[in-house]
Amino acid sequence: FWTLADERHLITYIENNHAKGGDGLNFDKAFWVQAAANMVQSTTCGAVKTGDAYSSKWARLRATYNIVDRVAQYSGV
Repeated sequence: FWTLADERHLITYIENNHAKGGDGLNFDKAFWVQAAANMVQSTTCGAVKTGDAYSSKWARLRATYNIVDRVAQYSGV
């Protein structure tokens, strides 16, 4: 279960460590293991999340952002 606060913590963590992902923000498994370890204290609800859970969530957030960004570009917003 992901709360909005959990998602914000993830995005903030990625913002603060984006250099580790390169230009495409494609992070390796070690990055996600470290992310999970660093964000244990900030999990607001549900079970402690694994590195794989953070990686999957990031992939979904990026995909959603890319869709919204394309729609906004085509609609002129």
